[in-house]
Amino acid sequence: EDYSPIRIIGKGAFGTAHIVQHKATGERFVLKRVRLARQSAKERQYSVRELLLLSNLQHRNVLQFKGCWVEGGCNLCLLVELCESGDLFTQLRLRVRGGGLRLHEAGALLTALAYLHRSNIVHRDLKTANILVTAEGCLKVADFGLSTMLESGRLTRTVVGTPNYMSGEVLQGKPYGTPNDVWGLGCVLFELSALKPAFQAFNMAGLVKKVTSAPAPQLPSCYSEQWRGLVRSMLAKEPETRPSAEQLLELEWLQ
Repeated sequence: EDYSPIRIIGKGAFGTAHIVQHKATGERFVLKRVRLARQSAKERQYSVRELLLLSNLQHRNVLQFKGCWVEGGCNLCLLVELCESGDLFTQLRLRVRGGGLRLHEAGALLTALAYLHRSNIVHRDLKTANILVTAEGCLKVADFGLSTMLESGRLTRTVVGTPNYMSGEVLQGKPYGTPNDVWGLGCVLFELSALKPAFQAFNMAGLVKKVTSAPAPQLPSCYSEQWRGLVRSMLAKEPETRPSAEQLLELEWLQ
């Protein structure tokens, strides 16, 4: 009752997402309303997981949790900050963004990733569609429905995520951990630079072969060797050879 709906920005089988306005302050947010009764047990688990993870995260480059409640006994309502400029995937598709290196954006995303990993959280679905942009241009990592918490040093085997951004270890059903997120962010940085996905194929078998066996994709020579080397290191096929987000943040030229 404290919020007035402005418009729908997302609608699916299990719920809706509205831009809403607080009646007293005029501030705008996004209200995700999930119909729990229409979800499977696993989908309900993802909804609750996103709620629990978001409510405990506080970082400039992570989508901010504002509140939650149950409505009518069957709708889970999640209130988050509004990112007026949409997501990176849409910006790239609509050519709102030109090519070009934005070091401060790379640093912001690496800082967010390092924060998540220090909190023992593996995002597991980093992609351009899950990075939102505020009106001021601040990038926000979002969509924690597939994220998981790992005890320090532990790995998981659950195959989740978006295939074009999956690392070789995930595609092959091997144990994986935080290096999988480094790979995902490497795919994002490649896409932002080259204006095309790092890995594409006509089918899943072709994608697995490209990711696990084919030479790593190369950025255009117009980019510095430092930048090309950074992205190349994040897309190393062996997870143990990928640098951590913390290690990448130590690079002087990136600071």
